[in-house]
Amino acid sequence: VQVYLVEIMLARSKEQTAGWLIKELLHPTRSHEPPFGKLCLYAEEDPMAKTTVSFILAGRSVKSTNLWKFRPDPYFVINRSFLVEDEDGEEDLELKPVFRSEVVRKSSNPRWKSQQFPGMTLCGSKTDQDIVIEIYDWFRVSSNQYIGECVVSLAELQKSFRESRPLVRPICIREGKRTSIFAKKNASSRTKSKASVKSSVSQSGATKRSLMGSKESLASRTSGGSMASRGTARSLTSAGTAATMATRGSTATRGSSASRGSASSNFTVSDQKITFGKQVGELVFEELGVLRAFTFLDYIRGGLELKLAVAIDMTRSNVGPDVPDSKHHFASGGADSAYSTAIRAVGDVMRSYDADDMYPVYGFGARIPPTQTVTSDCFALSGDFWDPEVKGVEGIITAYKRALHVSRLHGPTRIHEVIKLCADMARPYAEAQTPPLNGVDMKYFAFLILTDGAIHDQDKVV
Repeated sequence: VQVYLVEIMLARSKEQTAGWLIKELLHPTRSHEPPFGKLCLYAEEDPMAKTTVSFILAGRSVKSTNLWKFRPDPYFVINRSFLVEDEDGEEDLELKPVFRSEVVRKSSNPRWKSQQFPGMTLCGSKTDQDIVIEIYDWFRVSSNQYIGECVVSLAELQKSFRESRPLVRPICIREGKRTSIFAKKNASSRTKSKASVKSSVSQSGATKRSLMGSKESLASRTSGGSMASRGTARSLTSAGTAATMATRGSTATRGSSASRGSASSNFTVSDQKITFGKQVGELVFEELGVLRAFTFLDYIRGGLELKLAVAIDMTRSNVGPDVPDSKHHFASGGADSAYSTAIRAVGDVMRSYDADDMYPVYGFGARIPPTQTVTSDCFALSGDFWDPEVKGVEGIITAYKRALHVSRLHGPTRIHEVIKLCADMARPYAEAQTPPLNGVDMKYFAFLILTDGAIHDQDKVV
């Protein structure tokens, strides 16, 4: 089964298949046989995977690791953490370096260059995963010395970005076994919030059951006159109403306090300094930015089309199609030439992103009919310069084969004319937004140039 990513994503809009892409399983060589079954594919895109984090790191009062070195030469290493189990079944935290900064020479208050990272690189876009930043002291001759480290999470960075304030974290010397900080804190806070909600609900139920029992006992005792019974009923009703209001009030109070506790506990780690050893300085995240980076699929879902244009070298450096070593040679039995193989490889992918499946195809470096005396640096393989488009990938191959028989391979190899023509086609779509705003469709042009040998007009092309 051959499936393209765009097919899986566009299948989500099909109501008849409930978003599934269904493909039949066919034999690779005996396609006439009935299918062996069906393959169902469903794709989901994680929105957090599009998060991009940018910041500037600065240090405060960073201590040196050497008695004879008054000020350190610090640099930092950002590590992504992974929870693994050791032989005893206990969780351990492993680190994988993802970035190393430049060295700031002789400074206890260093300020490094601005950096930008995808959320997937830092923590797999998981908000409660530890991001460990280690600080080292650089030495010219001996090995670099460990100063300390600090731990942050994506949730902390997002909160500081929303509040428009820098994030300050202590640099500590690690003591003891390395364990996850934010995962355990969030897990414990969620457990506490669930326990508080359960206790409040159980207390409310007990209060209601006691009130119902007292109401039944009082009702059984009222055997007096109607006025007494009415008075008792009123007193019971008022008592029940008051008790119910008290119960609801207590439940609402506990529920709201529990919800406030759970909401604040998600950022408990953010509101206090995390220390796990001796503090040797502070790390400040300045100019924080947490933004969404639009992906290729976002543009495709927004209506973007990919347009493919092809230009083929028709000069003598390729040799004629009758020579077996030629790029234009089509072997017996219908085998493709080197150029047609490249066209199929690119065109079969691009056709999934083109609505009309029409492609402009050009040639360069050949003498063209009717006289075959003038070399053209840009001519349409369809035979009509004002209508250069052909239908489908097979149409490109057919026009290419026909041009080989009616034109004369010549030279030199000049490509600036076909590049200029393709640029003119794409220029109207350079500032396109959406059709309702300016009436222009969103299109992205990919220009495939197939050539062999040296380019004789590099000064005009570059």
